[in-house]
Amino acid sequence: SYPNEQTDHIDSINNLAYQNLIKGEYELSIKLLDISLIKSKSLKYEKGIAVAYSRMGTAFLQLSDYNSSLQYLEKSLDLSEKLQEDIISASVLNNIGSIYSAQKNYEKSLIYYRRASEIFFRTNNELSYANTLNNIGLMLYYKKDYDSALVKYFAALAIKNKHSDSLVLATIYSNIGMIYADMIESSLALSYYKIALDISTKQDDKISIARVCNNFGDFYFEQNNLDSAKFYFLKSLDASTLIKRRSSMSISFEMLANVYEKKNDYKAANEYFGILLHYNLREFLIISNCIYEQ
Repeated sequence: SYPNEQTDHIDSINNLAYQNLIKGEYELSIKLLDISLIKSKSLKYEKGIAVAYSRMGTAFLQLSDYNSSLQYLEKSLDLSEKLQEDIISASVLNNIGSIYSAQKNYEKSLIYYRRASEIFFRTNNELSYANTLNNIGLMLYYKKDYDSALVKYFAALAIKNKHSDSLVLATIYSNIGMIYADMIESSLALSYYKIALDISTKQDDKISIARVCNNFGDFYFEQNNLDSAKFYFLKSLDASTLIKRRSSMSISFEMLANVYEKKNDYKAANEYFGILLHYNLREFLIISNCIYEQ
């Protein structure tokens, strides 16, 4: 057994770190979780350690440091499975799936997402189950299995609406829009993107704003509406820069370069390609621990 006051304090630190993760304050979250780990290890409070490892993995995932993220998540998974903490295990499995998704290993990602969804379904955790359905839908989208993806998305939406839950709601609407964009159902795609952007703007969810604006930008780029594409890619870049969302920033840099190239403004295109090259090199060095962020 552990002294209740000390473990409650550790739980509070982990919860505060989670709140900062939601707000995009990843560096602050990592500092809080470092404190939590020191305290948890000194007490041998294994659940506190498992939660801190899980959230540390989430923070590094959002910072696109996939190697560090996977190390923390695997530690959390080993410990949470030992403790039979199903919800922690499922959350970790879901995040490992997100790592493989970011690395475009969709088959491996599906394995982890499905393992997570099975636990959430078995434990009647409907809202988390809906979130994993959305993730599975995205993998099916990447595999161009649009009908199966839509089944997952609409099932996730039904659960979200049943519980009046708005978490990840913008992402689901945006993902449905992506399918209709690929199916050349332009009006449907735009309507779902608009719903997604309205929700994420109302929530001031910078991650979702960046993602949806990039989707809008892609849509208009394919339509050769370059001014609208530029507008949304810049809006995405603004949102992702505020929270240092590296994956979204990189997409925006690349697509802005493509926009200017298509407009025959090669000077501006080369400037954005140069920024992208410099940025990606810097990110590689940061992740490789060759330099430190100021």
